[in-house]
Amino acid sequence: ATFLGVIANATEMLLVKREAKNRTRKTNMVLGVFFSEIGNKLLSMLLDGDKSIGSIRDQLLVKPQWTHEDFTTILKQLNKHQFNISSDQVDLSSMHIFLNNKRTLLVRLLENPMLIEQEDFGEALLAVFHLTDELGCRPSLENLPNTDMKHLEGDMSRAYRRLVEQWLIYLQHLKSQYPYLFSLAIRNNPFDPDSSPVVGQ
Repeated sequence: ATFLGVIANATEMLLVKREAKNRTRKTNMVLGVFFSEIGNKLLSMLLDGDKSIGSIRDQLLVKPQWTHEDFTTILKQLNKHQFNISSDQVDLSSMHIFLNNKRTLLVRLLENPMLIEQEDFGEALLAVFHLTDELGCRPSLENLPNTDMKHLEGDMSRAYRRLVEQWLIYLQHLKSQYPYLFSLAIRNNPFDPDSSPVVGQ
C-alpha cells in the first residue's frame, strides 16, 4: 500500500507540474499577443515623452547573450529611473486613436483569468486600460489646461513604468523557453532606434 501511495503521489506531482507548465505556456502566449498588438507600439509612443530615456536606453538594448543575471540587474536599475512622461513630446491624438482601436482586445485580455492571476501584469494591463479611458472620455485633447495635462502625464507615466517592467520579464521568459520568439522580440526592441526585424550579420 505504501509503494502504491508513493506511485500515486509521484503521478499527482507530475500532473500538477505539467498543468503548471501548460498554464505558464498559455499565459505567455497571451502576453505575446498583448505586446505584439499593443505593448510594443504603446511603449514607442510613451518613450517619446521620456526626456531622461538617454540615461537607461543603452541598458534596455537587450542582447542575444543576456543571462538571467543581466535581466535581474536592469530590473533593479529601473527602480532608480523616474519614468516621468512629458505630454508636450507625446502625440495624444495618435495614442488615443491607437488605444481606442485596441479597446476590444484590451477588454478581452482583462477578462482572461490567467492574466488576472499574474498580479503585476494585471496591474500593467489595468494602467493601460485606464489610460485608454482617460484619453477617450475627453471631447478633445487639444488646448487642455495644464492641470489636466499633468493628470494625463501621471496616467501615462504609470502605464509606462509598468509596461517596461513587464516587457523585460516577458523577454526573460522568452530567452529561456522560446529562443526564436526572443530573437524577433529583440529585433523589434522599441527602445532601439535602429531596430529592424531583418536579420543582419
